[in-house]
Amino acid sequence: PAPLALLRASTPAPPLRSRPARRTAMAMVTNVTSDDALAVHVTVSSNFDGGAIAGVESRANVRGAGVTAVHIKRDEGGAAMHFAFRAGNLRRGTKYQFALLGADRATYAEGWASSSYKVWASEDLENWFQVEDTTHPGEAKTGDEDEHPDALRWSIVANTTAVTFAYYPLYTAEQTARLCARAQSQAPDMCRWCPSVLPTAMSNVGADVLFFGSPPPHWPGYNQNSDANRPMIWIICRQHPGESQASWVAEGFVKKLLDEPGLAAVADIAVVPCINQGGASAG
Repeated sequence: PAPLALLRASTPAPPLRSRPARRTAMAMVTNVTSDDALAVHVTVSSNFDGGAIAGVESRANVRGAGVTAVHIKRDEGGAAMHFAFRAGNLRRGTKYQFALLGADRATYAEGWASSSYKVWASEDLENWFQVEDTTHPGEAKTGDEDEHPDALRWSIVANTTAVTFAYYPLYTAEQTARLCARAQSQAPDMCRWCPSVLPTAMSNVGADVLFFGSPPPHWPGYNQNSDANRPMIWIICRQHPGESQASWVAEGFVKKLLDEPGLAAVADIAVVPCINQGGASAG
């Protein structure tokens, strides 16, 4: 997970609400399993919140099995680790193979193997599971050599007609809004949701802030009677927008504060589940 930052409050500028242009990848490729002679045209798309691939192609390995290969996407700073795409037109009970090209040149390429990484997948966008049959770059299995051994590869037997794959379970703008809405509804006396009010240099989309206690001076809802010496703690997540792990950490932290209100008695706390919402949504 991305580190949590503890910062002092500052006076915000007016909110910015425009959204960045999305760059998405959509394609149809042929994925033929080794035990099925019929071509299966798999649709691939990253046209959703957090979707991120740079391109799609179809390849065949030396055993004749089709592989749906996608290219890892680099952000404007050249970093590459996060990926997310949706494979459709799948046939239940059929085995499919996928490859993430460029994974050997990812920002933390050594992390694939050192962390025993497994690709995450979801069939309903609520429950996520790790794909056990995941092969790291440079770890071709015996009898499974193909023309892209340096890719991150995995295979699944489809249970549904569409599956979403990602570097880590996605945490979308809608999930952030729902987290904040549930928190203020559950504890209206201690929790204040300020949607899209925190503009940042990293994104032209304002970030949601969830306050426990009083907001800082000059913010809506500031308590004029609050103790001037009372600490103000900011917990800011996802400076790196592709690290959705941090938003999940924020959700757990918020739930902990709601379950144990005494934890917020020593300080006013501001939680920003996703400081770079524009970048996160754009993948």
